[in-house]
Amino acid sequence: RYKKNPDNFKKEWNKFVKFAKQAFDLMKTRYGVIKKDFLPATSLLPPLIAILAEVNSLHKSFVDFQNKIDTWYWSAVFSGEYRASTTTHMSQDVREMKIWFNNNKKTPEVINTAISIWGSKKDNEKNIAMLKNTTKGAVYKGIISLINSNKPLDLFLTTNKTKSIIGDDADTDHIFPEDMFEEKNYKKYKEYKESILNKTLSSVPSNRGSKNDIKPSDLLKKLEKIHTQRKIKELLKEHFINDDALKAMKKNNFEAFLNARGKAILEEIREKITLPQ
Repeated sequence: RYKKNPDNFKKEWNKFVKFAKQAFDLMKTRYGVIKKDFLPATSLLPPLIAILAEVNSLHKSFVDFQNKIDTWYWSAVFSGEYRASTTTHMSQDVREMKIWFNNNKKTPEVINTAISIWGSKKDNEKNIAMLKNTTKGAVYKGIISLINSNKPLDLFLTTNKTKSIIGDDADTDHIFPEDMFEEKNYKKYKEYKESILNKTLSSVPSNRGSKNDIKPSDLLKKLEKIHTQRKIKELLKEHFINDDALKAMKKNNFEAFLNARGKAILEEIREKITLPQ
């Protein structure tokens, strides 16, 4: 194909590089993938690159279709269909996105799948149970990305008001610390210690030093010394810790915390996979 016209290969390659760079930039700036370890699935990249190329072929920009692309991306993350690096869903999604760009009635199947899993309030209890048992994989990393998309301040840095989580200076950490699950009253919850509902982003310094595995109630007391109650609520909201989860933290009530934070994260997932108007 390229032997007679080697310049065509160079042109095609440059196009690929252009859209690949755009995809990587979107991952970091829009989809909260702060570093490669937090990428929900490597198999998400090829279809995103192809979708961006399709947008260009229509003489449009990302902004023209951003709502549809965002809905596809988060649906792909939370549908579970990108757990394996197969080409089946990749090619199908690209094909169906091309159609969707021109026909609002032809919703890609991956979006319908995500909505069928997460979209009904009747399934709240089941969905929260799923989140409680999520300790790795695309959904886990997708939620970490959602947290990072909020550009949160470090919840565990109790000596600095302005330090934020930046670039590769990020880690995941337990909100209810590991040591608590060795205590008599918390041993029965040990299976949920590594749950995404008990994890959030922190900076490496606080994770390895200043946090000191303090209980949530004590963490809040330290935060109260440097922040107003209003600021603390704003800080916690960035980590999807709502008012009910805050109350649970004050009482070190792990079960109530999981249920409350599960509800907050579930609401965010539903918003991300909702079809654009």
